[in-house]
Amino acid sequence: MQWDSGKLGFVDDAAKRLHEAVTQLGDRAAKLEEGLRERTTAVEEGLRERVVGAGATNPDLAAAQAALRSVLTYIRENPVPATLLAVGAGMIATSMWNERAGRSGRRSRRGR
Repeated sequence: MQWDSGKLGFVDDAAKRLHEAVTQLGDRAAKLEEGLRERTTAVEEGLRERVVGAGATNPDLAAAQAALRSVLTYIRENPVPATLLAVGAGMIATSMWNERAGRSGRRSRRGR
């Protein structure tokens, strides 16, 4: 059975449109990646400037790793107290955030 290209021209058109769409998506992805790289670089430079400005030019990496290991060991050995500590810290941080933002954690029915 021989196919006539005139009868199946819509297949060629669809293939061309699909190819164009894939090319456009690739271009968009490349632009997005480039933008993300630029923003990441800007954030990294800003963080470096803040760290240097704070005077912490060379933090003790071994001490930080040891502290992290000890925290993870405590969490593995004491999961319930660690969870309760995390919940408590979250509640304290939330209340501090609300106070700083000028919101009260309790709602009064009198003000309604």
